[in-house]
Amino acid sequence: MPAQRFCLLSLGLAGCFIGDPASAIDLTCRTYQDSNGNHVTLHPRSFVDRTVCPGNVGCNHAVNSIDGLDNHPDYVTGPPNYLRGPRRKRHPPKRTIYSLGCHGSATWEFIDNVIVDIPGPDIFVFEIGKSKEPTRVEISENGSDWIDVGIMKGAKSTIDIAGRADPTAAYRFVRLTDLGKSCRGKTAGADIDAIAAIAFSWTLIEDDSATVFFEFGADDLTEPAQARLTELFTQYRDLASYRLQIVGHTDWIGSGPDNQQLSENRAESVRDFIVSEGWLDDADVTALGRGKEKPVATNSTSEGRAANRRVELTFIPRSPCP
Repeated sequence: MPAQRFCLLSLGLAGCFIGDPASAIDLTCRTYQDSNGNHVTLHPRSFVDRTVCPGNVGCNHAVNSIDGLDNHPDYVTGPPNYLRGPRRKRHPPKRTIYSLGCHGSATWEFIDNVIVDIPGPDIFVFEIGKSKEPTRVEISENGSDWIDVGIMKGAKSTIDIAGRADPTAAYRFVRLTDLGKSCRGKTAGADIDAIAAIAFSWTLIEDDSATVFFEFGADDLTEPAQARLTELFTQYRDLASYRLQIVGHTDWIGSGPDNQQLSENRAESVRDFIVSEGWLDDADVTALGRGKEKPVATNSTSEGRAANRRVELTFIPRSPCP
């Protein structure tokens, strides 16, 4: 089997490795508890992975520790871990959060998952405390262009991005901004314990560095490409739990309109082959082209251009835990 790059995000190479994806994907979900003792079932990869602090925006709240409560934006990454319990003098329960502060803002990134639009809620925010501190939630594909997807209003808030975000896109960044409606107390603003993308999506990236899917300027699948897709899909079971999004990309050789059309045609070719082989139903597979607009490597070298000539197959669950 040729080496394959396997990634748990749609628009980049972070989180990729070489290996057998069938043995790498664990679809088992787990039960997590919020600060009020309520339980929710999510995949372990659902939670934000990295704090992002562009410039001086967010992540500089002055309060580091308040009455035994550790306060840092990195504490939002990973599963919820704020524990309620008796305040023992010896071995007290660990209390770690990030208090946004009045009108404060902070940004986090998903490395091994993305936010996608599924039926029902798409984002889960764990907030602690009894106060309902309204907080704006925004998402972004690239960390620069933001989409306002709603206001969270309580300790356990869900956000549905339908009608506000692109239903075909995958979003890696989430930003929270306190609206300044409750600025009293030691920890002014919303106090965040964890943030999760409810769906567990995963992406396979096939590019010309391993298998030539298309001849130069053509959109017909090559025989090696057909063999590669056959090999790939025979590894997976229970694909009925997912819908598939295929996105074609090109390098920067050629004009923008020509590359856009070529990327669309190539994604359609992959889609047609997958459907014709009976791996997924026609209605469950969409094909899109991004042209040369989303490179993942330099276009100044042949190796980089080969990486940019790629097809991404993103498996999107029909429910939060397939």
